[in-house]
Amino acid sequence: MDYVQRLRELGLYCLERRRMRCDMIEGYKILRGIDRVDSQRLFPRAPQLKTREHGLKPPRMCDDYWSEWKHCRSVRNLFHHYYTYGEYPSCKQWKIDYNNCREWEKHKSEESKKALCESEKKRLEEQKRHLPVWKMRKNPPAEWYLPLNDGKVK
Repeated sequence: MDYVQRLRELGLYCLERRRMRCDMIEGYKILRGIDRVDSQRLFPRAPQLKTREHGLKPPRMCDDYWSEWKHCRSVRNLFHHYYTYGEYPSCKQWKIDYNNCREWEKHKSEESKKALCESEKKRLEEQKRHLPVWKMRKNPPAEWYLPLNDGKVK
């Protein structure tokens, strides 16, 4: 029985279609923040007309810090972090950053601005220390359309 007949018999899609589906699912997870991957590096966005680098606004929206804190405290994240690392995550920095952001927006506090910028720099440095698990491909493999080897060594 050849490859196509076996697929048909088992009710499976061809390898190309399964890989495409897997790539689409991974892309969705990355864009939605389910997988903690730097989506800006993988999916660059068009440049904005307004910049946040001029120093009059925080590096992020304050709601972003609040959302990160809420995500960090969610039962799903607590369980995942405990299962993965054997300890609960420390979420206090997100709360501190949120409070500093609000203080910066309301009162233009220089201490809050400095603390928030330092926290962002520290967070970015932490992200740079972790190498990506997957090697990025520019093109698909040359034999992407061929069937998988059945475990037989030639």
